[in-house]
Amino acid sequence: MKAYELHTARVEHCAAPGSPCPLIPKCYESKCLQKHIYHRFLVYDPYDKYLPFAIESFKLASACACYNGPFHYAPH
Repeated sequence: MKAYELHTARVEHCAAPGSPCPLIPKCYESKCLQKHIYHRFLVYDPYDKYLPFAIESFKLASACACYNGPFHYAPH
């Protein structure tokens, strides 16, 4: 009996990268930034009869971060 283990990766995309962060007041410069991480996966090539398995790296979206810039005073 062989045991196989399946692994998954969590991916998180920014809804609007580059746009102002929704929870930061407008008087602050802010911007949503997409963060990435590299994951290594075992891949299988059924057409390679000598070395069908290999480990390859994949860049995946991992989080949405908020860049907070300086305060901008807006006179009334």
